[in-house]
Amino acid sequence: MKNFKSKPLLLILFVLFALCRSAAGESVPLTLDKALKLAEKNNPVLSAGRERIAQGKARLDQATAAGIPDLAVSLLYQETGEDPLHPVFIEGSQVGFARAGFQSTWKAALSLSHVLYSGGAIRFNEKAKKAALEGIVAQEERTRQSVLWSVQSSWYELLRAKSRLYVAEEVRALASEHLRQVKILLKNGAVAYSEVLRVEVSVSEAELNRIKAKNAVDVAWQALERAVGVSLQSVLSVSSDEMERGFPPLPENPLSFALQFRPEMKALDRAMNSALFSSRAASALGGPRIILSGEVYAADEVLFPSKMEDWRVTLAASW
Repeated sequence: MKNFKSKPLLLILFVLFALCRSAAGESVPLTLDKALKLAEKNNPVLSAGRERIAQGKARLDQATAAGIPDLAVSLLYQETGEDPLHPVFIEGSQVGFARAGFQSTWKAALSLSHVLYSGGAIRFNEKAKKAALEGIVAQEERTRQSVLWSVQSSWYELLRAKSRLYVAEEVRALASEHLRQVKILLKNGAVAYSEVLRVEVSVSEAELNRIKAKNAVDVAWQALERAVGVSLQSVLSVSSDEMERGFPPLPENPLSFALQFRPEMKALDRAMNSALFSSRAASALGGPRIILSGEVYAADEVLFPSKMEDWRVTLAASW
C-alpha cells in the first residue's frame, strides 16, 4: 500500500522534471533591437565610456566648487609649555599679569571663505572642464555609434551565414535523395555504376559545404557575441524572418550632413575650446586674488568650549 501511494508522487515529480528540462532547452528568439540593447548594457567599451563621462562630470563639479563659498567646522586642541600670561605695565611699572589664553585650549570654530576675485582663473577653468566634458560626451557618442554599427554588421552577417547553412542543408538533402534514386536505377540496370560514384562525390561535396556553412554560422555567432559583449548562442536563437527589415532613407547631402552632425567633429571643436580656456585660466593664476574669510569661534580649557567667544572677518589680497 505504501509503494502504491508513492507512485503518483513519483509520476508528478517526473513530469515536473521533464517540463523543467524542456523549458531550459528552449532558446529565446533574438532580434536586432534586443541585440543593440544588450550591447549598450554589456559592451565593455561603452561601459568604459560611461566611466569617462562620470570622471568628466566630477572634474567639472570640482572646478565649479572652487567658485562657491567654503563653509567649514573645526575643533582644535592645543597645549602650551607655560601658562600664557603677559605682563601689564602702568607708567613704566609692572602692576601684574594679564591672561592671553589657556595653557590647555579647546577651540571650536565655524569659518567661511570665498574668493571674490581670481582674475578669471576659476571661471576659465570651469569653462575648460565644461568644454572637455562636452567633448568626452561627443566622443563617446561616436564610440557608441561604432559599437552599434559593429553589432548590426555582425547581426546581418549571422543571418547571411544561417541562410547559407539552410541552402547547404537543402543541397545535401537533394544530393542524398538523388543518390538513393540512382542506386534504385542501378539495381534495375538503368544506369552504370560510374553514375553512382559520381553522385556519391556530389553528396560528399554537399556535406563538406554544409560543414563549412555550419562553421561560418558559429564564427558569425562569436563575432556577434564579441560585439555585444555577452554570450548569446547558448540561450538565444535567430529567425530568418529578421531579414525583412526596412532601412531609413539617406540624407540628401551626406557630406554636409556628416560635417555638421558627426560627433567627432563636435569632439574636436570642444577639445580646442577646452585647451584655449585652460590656457587663459593658467595665465590668470599669476594675477591678483582677493579672498574674503570670516570665523566665529569659542575657546575654553575644557571640551565644548564656551568661555572665550569672538568673531573676525578678513579681507586678503595676493598677487
